[in-house]
Amino acid sequence: MNKSITFSKLFIVALAALATSCSNKHKDVSQTTGWKINTSKNGGFEAELNYEQDLPVGMVFVEGGSFIMGQTEEDVLMDNNATPRQVSVASFYMDETEVTNTAYREYLFWLNRVFGESYPEVYWNALPDTNAWRSELGYNDPLVNNYLRHAGFSHYPVVGVSWDQTQDYCAWRTDRVNELALIDEGALKHNTEQFDDDNFNTETYRAGQYTGSQKKGYKDLANPKSKTGRRGRLEDGVLTAGYRLPTEAEWEKACCWNEERQEKTIFPWGDEEPKETQANLLESHFWAQAEIGSYPAGKSPAGCQQMIGDIWEWTSSEFTGYPGFRTGFDEYNDKWFTNQKVLRGGSFGTPKMSIRGSYRNFFRLDERWLFSGFRCVEDI
Repeated sequence: MNKSITFSKLFIVALAALATSCSNKHKDVSQTTGWKINTSKNGGFEAELNYEQDLPVGMVFVEGGSFIMGQTEEDVLMDNNATPRQVSVASFYMDETEVTNTAYREYLFWLNRVFGESYPEVYWNALPDTNAWRSELGYNDPLVNNYLRHAGFSHYPVVGVSWDQTQDYCAWRTDRVNELALIDEGALKHNTEQFDDDNFNTETYRAGQYTGSQKKGYKDLANPKSKTGRRGRLEDGVLTAGYRLPTEAEWEKACCWNEERQEKTIFPWGDEEPKETQANLLESHFWAQAEIGSYPAGKSPAGCQQMIGDIWEWTSSEFTGYPGFRTGFDEYNDKWFTNQKVLRGGSFGTPKMSIRGSYRNFFRLDERWLFSGFRCVEDI
């Protein structure tokens, strides 16, 4: 009886010690010097110690770590440029689907509203090449006017965008997400009357050069007498680190790596060749992109949809040889190892025998094809 009571007391003491330890971890006290932080009394050093990032809208979490990148099956296509190797990536968030026509039209609408009167070329330069639908392979002329704009295609992936255009979209998305975060924090006023250069930009805001509709900023503990406060910064846990294209390593991990099993597969669903219920490829005889969410059976272990088929997806990676690459053929890939970016995933025009998660395509940075689109990632 006494032993039982003694063990119970020890267990309670241990729990209390653990709770105290966990509680201390998040108090406003430096774990290295013991000084109090987040107070003006000690100079005003600030740190957000209880930060928990919410899952960004429309994205999935992809756990970082090492995985096998490259071709792990027999090289029947003699690609010779996908030698398997172990690589490591940090954790990140990735769009569950490709950027849609609606999402891109929101971007175009903002550009036209802000720059349309004084700098209309900003809007025109961002437009996808809808003429890409004019093809000798089929009568798709109606889609030249309808695919981007018609409500029936709102949830289809945007196509005909160059790598350069994707960079501008990612920067715009970063700015709009950060602007809304600061509005929600009360650091900015909601202002739809932004025109020309007088619009919110993350970098100019952080540099103290944005003079738009600001409210009183964050309390400046380093300068407690300040009437205007300070600007938001990354350390506050409010501003996003930014949206960008995935590297091809990140793309492949999100596509074909099963984190639970620590297993690399040829396709998102496993090693079996694609079925028409899993991906929109040439054998589907659809000859166009499909609406997002049309192939739930093809979802990757990370939760990304339609990574095989529909459209080739831009990455941020330069098209160059994998380590140890040696060509044995004339007129092979190495002649293209300059000013090209890697695309992944295949399209509705790709035969199923010619695609796998590790396959690398490449386009010039300015090329806008019917077969190419993109999805974004965000750093954690």
